[in-house]
Amino acid sequence: KDARTLLTSLPQDSQKEKTTAAALDADMHDIERRAQKMEIVTPELVADLSARGDAVRAAKLVRIDRTLLAYGPDDPLLYRIDLDTKGVETANHGSIRRVTAAATPKEHDTVVFVSEGMNIVEYDKKSGVLIGKSITYPQPGPALADIMVYNQRLYTLDPGANQIYRHAKTQTGYDKGVEWIKDAERDVHDAIAFAIDGDIFLLEKDGEIQKYSAGKKVPFAVSGLAPPLSAPTAIWTYNGVDRLYILEAATKRFIILTTDGKLVRQMTSDAWQGPTGMSIDTDASVAYILDSNKVYRVAL
Repeated sequence: KDARTLLTSLPQDSQKEKTTAAALDADMHDIERRAQKMEIVTPELVADLSARGDAVRAAKLVRIDRTLLAYGPDDPLLYRIDLDTKGVETANHGSIRRVTAAATPKEHDTVVFVSEGMNIVEYDKKSGVLIGKSITYPQPGPALADIMVYNQRLYTLDPGANQIYRHAKTQTGYDKGVEWIKDAERDVHDAIAFAIDGDIFLLEKDGEIQKYSAGKKVPFAVSGLAPPLSAPTAIWTYNGVDRLYILEAATKRFIILTTDGKLVRQMTSDAWQGPTGMSIDTDASVAYILDSNKVYRVAL
């Protein structure tokens, strides 16, 4: 910041002075990127869903085996992307409307979705269709912001109720669930997404990350990240993964932190306009990024 201030005070009357100032400015951008651990990447285009027409409204990604599923609350179609052939197939939701969040269990035997009315539906990977499942909630009228499957239990985030619920599986779906957060001082009203690795990381719309262990809030702070998070859209980690992956559309950033909050690296691309969805494959060390109906792959 001090260097920036000094740069603005340099004389730029002659052409030589202007050239010198421009060179210093370029150097400063390079230094800033290195200090921020920011990499400008050229991602591989996996699929262009916009080629299927102007009605495509894909906003989020989820993966099951070697298939990516792109979906959005304002799109009646589910887009199935074969990662081996890069072929794209579509399926209509039918009576299942406004699919807003999804999660894949560790076993990759299904994908669990939230649909309109806070109903739970599951993806049948043999038929490729969505099947409704039964579920109730401890508090009536939930407005789920996100879901996660961990240890064969479904976790649902209800910011309006200031709570995360944990649901056990039943023969027809999931049970009523129990309130998982025990901390009386909790405040998750602004949470938009969460991730679980045994502990739970809650992402708020202003960029704050809260961490809960065994239902109690514990200290957590992000260090080394510049610029700080301001309007993130997604977060992910899992058991055995020592990283937090975060997406921020407004700044076109894909961010990697350690699970204790230290910056590892961040990426951006000239190809991105405002990425909204991601899916992480730690086994293959790749991330899939959804931006403006295009799916990209970047190496981790």
